[in-house]
Amino acid sequence: MIHELLHAVGFGSAIQQNGNDPFGTTPGNAAFWEPFDAFVGDKDGAIIDGNGILDATKWNAASVGGTGSVPASDGLYFHGTNAKNANGGNPVPVYSPTTWQSGSSGSHLDGDYYSGANDYVDECINRDRTRKKNFESGGVLAFCEILVSR
Repeated sequence: MIHELLHAVGFGSAIQQNGNDPFGTTPGNAAFWEPFDAFVGDKDGAIIDGNGILDATKWNAASVGGTGSVPASDGLYFHGTNAKNANGGNPVPVYSPTTWQSGSSGSHLDGDYYSGANDYVDECINRDRTRKKNFESGGVLAFCEILVSR
């Protein structure tokens, strides 16, 4: 439930698969973005400039760049200062599989990266008593970054 509440209050991207904003504004034009989007970028940094213009070339490559890594490689990353500090100075990998997943790509932490040796997130217990990963701790960290920036 916390997961969906975080989306409801702005933790998630408004960038569509084709790079448009929710109102159909195309890349290269000033557009409407969620606060989260100001921190999303490729390995080198933001893909939306201070005027609200999305760099289509960077978006098209990073949005389907694959599982994140440290140091950063292809794919999307969250570049908030506090989130990076908590991640050893590295940007936080955002879910960007090589095939776009509507409803998940660009709006969640990269669950493929945060497993095994990289797993610092909490675990929850499903109703059937099986364990599942809970990425809320990293999500809350990134969301706090968004609130501080407003």
